[in-house]
Amino acid sequence: MTPFKTAAVLAAALWTLVCGVDGTLDYSRVHIVDQNKETGNFLFRGNMPVNSSDNSFQYQTLVKYMGMRAEEANVTLPADFTLVDISLNNLFDKALKVEKAFWKNPANAKYGKFINWPLGLAGIVPPSKFSPSEQRKMANSTVWKIDKIPARITAIREMLETKTDKPTVVYVHCTAGCDRTGEVIGSYRLKYETEYNVTQMYALDVSECGRPPNYWSTTALEWFCIYEAENGRPALSSTCTGFAKCKFAGKCTPTTEQL
Repeated sequence: MTPFKTAAVLAAALWTLVCGVDGTLDYSRVHIVDQNKETGNFLFRGNMPVNSSDNSFQYQTLVKYMGMRAEEANVTLPADFTLVDISLNNLFDKALKVEKAFWKNPANAKYGKFINWPLGLAGIVPPSKFSPSEQRKMANSTVWKIDKIPARITAIREMLETKTDKPTVVYVHCTAGCDRTGEVIGSYRLKYETEYNVTQMYALDVSECGRPPNYWSTTALEWFCIYEAENGRPALSSTCTGFAKCKFAGKCTPTTEQL
């Protein structure tokens, strides 16, 4: 195993110890993020839809919760849709095995499909450790070698914009629905929901989870902000760092006024 791959495995294991708490699907962490009215497709975020007490995948509960959130937003979740279950979990997350088993069962193919995009390395070292020129160079290359956040959120956007026979409902989650999920959804908002600045994006992450994303995910959001400032939103450049204060490998606290 190469040193880079070894670091990735160790980072994933440490991430799981800090982020991963087995439980059950939590309505307070399931939220509608986006809807494409032309295609009828939806994007939701949330936590792992597995009940750890009986190791069951909570498909029906997930559909119920998404329908309730849609109703709160004055829209209607389609009665018949294809679910795209995007898990950001890695092999150290125990519930991932249950989730994979559900989707491997041929009887469940009618519900949709499963995609596993494990995250791990983008947020290990903060941008503040590098010069501005190094930050820009890294944000456009090496930072995303494993996590591939720019490509991932582009793929999610394409799912929302693609018209299919049945509407597509994309559900992005990790274990807690806070850290890795906050990293991906926060990045999605910075790129595609440009009415949000960095402070507002982070405030939504905090409010939808109930706490800020952790050190790794907040640091990854800083890197993505730099990336996006270089690739479409230059006005972000002066605000990409310092919007939260984090303890290494631990918790973060917003440093700017929330919504």
